[in-house]
Amino acid sequence: MNHQVKPEHITLLDNLLGTEARQWGNARKLPAALRVTEIMEPAGGNRIPVYPASYPNAIYDLNGKKTDAKGEVIGYRHAVIDSYQSQANRMEPAFLADKLRSLVPQITVKVPRKKDSDAAPTEDEINVLEVAHRVADFRVRLSDAGEQVKIAIKSFDGGNALPLLRLMPTSVLFGFWDSRDLGTKHARILLSRIDAFDVMPCQKHSIYSGMYSQEEARNLLPDAEATKADNEILSGRGYTNAIGSGLGGVLVDGGITRTSILSFTDIARIHCMDGSNFDVVKTNAARRYLFALGVLAEAFQREMGSYHLRSGCELITVGDVRYELRGGGENPALIDLCKDQNALVKVAAEAMAILEINASVQTFTMTAESIAAEFAETKGKKPDQNEKPAAKKAAAKKAAAKKAAKGITDVPEDESNEE
Repeated sequence: MNHQVKPEHITLLDNLLGTEARQWGNARKLPAALRVTEIMEPAGGNRIPVYPASYPNAIYDLNGKKTDAKGEVIGYRHAVIDSYQSQANRMEPAFLADKLRSLVPQITVKVPRKKDSDAAPTEDEINVLEVAHRVADFRVRLSDAGEQVKIAIKSFDGGNALPLLRLMPTSVLFGFWDSRDLGTKHARILLSRIDAFDVMPCQKHSIYSGMYSQEEARNLLPDAEATKADNEILSGRGYTNAIGSGLGGVLVDGGITRTSILSFTDIARIHCMDGSNFDVVKTNAARRYLFALGVLAEAFQREMGSYHLRSGCELITVGDVRYELRGGGENPALIDLCKDQNALVKVAAEAMAILEINASVQTFTMTAESIAAEFAETKGKKPDQNEKPAAKKAAAKKAAAKKAAKGITDVPEDESNEE
């Protein structure tokens, strides 16, 4: 088997993403993004409810109420089945798969545990591809690689993506927000979400048949009284019947769609530096690398056979997956490359060699002492220093509203960097 990348693939991608191609006046003629769409169905068929992600207070993310003539809610136009955040966390582990794991650094973090005050300390290990906040996750930030991480984020914030690509390239692809340290926020280059349309929420009911009636249980237990609190204890512990109800998923009338967008415009914002000099060769290689990783990650769940998101929500793809270029003209060769996983692996491997990305296994270690040190430092700060940026902003708005009520006017804060 030929493991060398085809020169025409390099040329194709450089003509799409390269520094010369993405110049003012020329970039508008090129595609701005790749959109991948697929129609989905529940594995059990369209006649049974599918379970979206649920949130605190037992709610789904439902939008666009549909009401009858009396104003009663009879359904919703849209339900979020899986959000951008969830899909990113499902796509990133693609690079744990045997075929793809050699394309990114494989880093595990040792995490201290002490679940009981009397227990001896232990350690867990987790691959950074599975941590929620990528390079900004506290397990990475407080490890013995913390200084290296900080340098990589600072360099990225300053316009040089190379150190972060060598350390944790999926953070560049899937985004991160270092909200607890440097404040750097980087939006996702690859977005994916699953939505259902024209839905009707359902409710589920359940019953657990206990061994005893409430009366018999009280006859057996001298301390049990005929009160609501004691009856709840009896049913809660399984002695007597327990009746429950809750969210029962949604019936979908308008179909389910997964939509993924890989932004070429965002990829073209990535640059690599050689010292203080702009490095064209490495920049173009970095953009080819991110393109290949993005297309491979987008297809990962589909290649696993189904989208098993949660209990009651396993989705399958129905029909052909549609690849579209948004903006610019058609480019059949680029679409063909997106569908050729072997070619994409070769593109990524060739770029890795140029960027000197090492995919060997590394181990970061986080200690109880490092956690304690940060906790002590944070605890020692003034209360207003511990507030999160969002909390500070909310407090500032509240104070501004009070001033406005008194006729005092302030110049509004620039909020252009909000999510």
